[in-house]
Parts: sequence; C-alpha cells; structure tokens
Amino acid sequence: MARAVQFGAGNIGRGLVGYVLRRSGYDLTFVDVVDEVVRQLNALGRYPVRILISGGERLETIDNVHALHAADVEAVVGAVAGAQLVTTAVGAGVLPAVADPIREGLRRHPAAAINVIACENLLGNSTRLRALVEGEAGSTVPAWAGFPDCVVDRIVTGSNDPQQHLAVTVEESFEFLVARGGWVGDVPRIEGVSFVEDLEPFRVRKLWLVNGLHAAVAYLGAHRGYRVIDEAMQDRVIRQIAEGAAAEAAAALRHRYPAFAREELSTYAGRSLARFRDPRLRDPIARVARDPLRKLGAGERLCGPARAAVEAGLPARHLATAIAAALQYRAADDPSAVQLAQAVEQQGWRAVLMQTAGLPPNHPLLDLVAEAQTDRPGAGSVGE
Repeated sequence: MARAVQFGAGNIGRGLVGYVLRRSGYDLTFVDVVDEVVRQLNALGRYPVRILISGGERLETIDNVHALHAADVEAVVGAVAGAQLVTTAVGAGVLPAVADPIREGLRRHPAAAINVIACENLLGNSTRLRALVEGEAGSTVPAWAGFPDCVVDRIVTGSNDPQQHLAVTVEESFEFLVARGGWVGDVPRIEGVSFVEDLEPFRVRKLWLVNGLHAAVAYLGAHRGYRVIDEAMQDRVIRQIAEGAAAEAAAALRHRYPAFAREELSTYAGRSLARFRDPRLRDPIARVARDPLRKLGAGERLCGPARAAVEAGLPARHLATAIAAALQYRAADDPSAVQLAQAVEQQGWRAVLMQTAGLPPNHPLLDLVAEAQTDRPGAGSVGE
C-alpha cells in the first residue's frame, strides 16, 4: 500500500486531501500542531465526512488514519522518508515551517519516486514549497522527487459539536488538478484527481470564478453587516453585483484563454454562486475576507480579472465595486485589514490600490473604483 503524509489536519486536510487519498487506498498519516486533533485522530483512527447532495446529505467515514504531532520532528521526518506522496494544506504562511521536515525526510528517503503537492491557494504552490525546501543554502532536491503544482477547490466547514470535533461538512463536487509535467514516476490513479498538461488556465479560472467571486461576496457582505456568506447571498443587491462580476470575469477569462467555451464558463461561475447560497455551508465572511492586502494584489482574485477586463476593453464595473468594498474592509482581529485601514487613512485608497495591484496612476480601473465608491449601495468614503 502506498504511503502518504498530509501536513495539516484542518478542514481542507480532512475534507478534501485526506478524503481523496484514503478513498484511493493510501496509508495516510496526518501531521498537525493541534494536540486535541492529533489525539482524537489516533484514538479513533477515523473521522466522519458529511457530504451535501441535492435534496439531502450522505455520511461517509474516512478510516484507518494516523496522526503525528508536528513537534515530534523525528517521527515526522521518518514518515516523510517512508512515503511515496507528501501533501500539504496548512496555509501559505505556514509552508516555511513544513519545509524543514520535508527537506530532511527527502535526505533520508531511498532513491525512489516521491511527489510533494502543496494544496495551497497560492500561485505556483508546490514550486514555492520546493524553493523553501531547497532553502537559502541551495540544497538540491533529488531528481526522483517531484513538486507538481495543483489546483484544488472544495468548500469544507468544520463542526461546532465538541463530541464531533473531527467531523467536516463538504459539498459533493470538488476539483483536484495536478500538473502532469511536474510529477515524477508513473502517474497513479487517484480517485477524483485529474492530471493536466497545462494547469495555468484552470488555475486562473478557479482564482477568478471561485475565489474572486467568494471574496466579492465577502467584502460586500461585510460592508452591509452580514456575518456568513449564504446570508449575504440572500441580499438582492449583493447577488446582482456578484452575478455582474461573474459575467465580467468570465468574459475576461475567455478573452485570455479562447479555448474555454462561453457556456462552460457561465456554467462554472453559476455553480460557484449557487454554492455560496447553500445555507448548509455556514462559511464565515471573516474567513473568506481575511488578508485583504494580499487579495487586492496584482494578478490576484479581484484586481486580476478587473485589470484584464479593462485592458481588453471589456466591462468591469461590478468587479470595481467589489474592489471598492475590499478597500473598506475593516476587522480588528485581522492584521492585514488593520494595515489596510492605516494605509488608506495615511495615503488614500488610490495610492494603496496602485501599490497592491501594481497600477499606474492613469489606469482606467482606478476611475471605475472611484465611481464605485459613490455608486455602491450604502457606500461610505474611504478617503482620497
């Protein structure tokens, strides 16, 4: 039986990566920093997955799992050294912490194929992890170790029931794409995973038509006082802006990648919005909106499609409205939001957006955002 090590036993780790790997027969070991999660995984050896389907739900159990605490470095390194597949779902900011045990595990690994997939919402996710593993000292990753980039997508929520701490609720559909060119050795059959030759169009599609629309709803919802995504989607104004942003982003995407059919993108975007409306997936707005400075970045989920649309001569008014809402996002417990508020107060929103999105002073997107500041329902000034 092939062995896999999954860094991160959080919602995505259990509800997507662990779910897929165990269903495909991998001997799976989780690595996490939360004592109680590690304890329960080892005590129970399983966890429940509640899958939402049309008109109801079904329950699956992911069994025969093990867990290691990240502080037990020797055991973690040993697990990596004995694995054929290593995956992560820890968040981009935590990748440097997992690079060290992966580096040492590869050093002890027999000269046989092993692949490392960083299932993070990050451009060039596994490529970045490889760079961290190589480190400043320039450690050489062996030729038999692959770091294929990936695109993953599934909404997963945890449980508030202390008796079901490991339980996760997931939507039935998911996306798990892996770059074939980065894989070393024979490509395995992993249920639900597709290996593709060119990952980039799919990465941008997901970034713009899932993450971007999710962020748009979150920032608009926060501005209008909502706390969860599905409640924000019941607001007619927010829903109309989100639908407009979906159409604009889809048009910009098709302009960049003509191989995508218009109907295909419309269906994909519509499915995203339908997911956000599902009241069974109580996704907190604070989670989706977190780190607005990064999400306002050049090539990111909001400014990426908006800039692409404007520069192609396509409409971007609804995307600009979402950007305006993001600039006004405030959350005292989010360091990025605090930094954004301070920057807007000191420099004005134009200067901040020019910096984060890499826009020149005369870029027409700035004018669209300026219009949105006054046109957006319930808008307040964010300063100049």
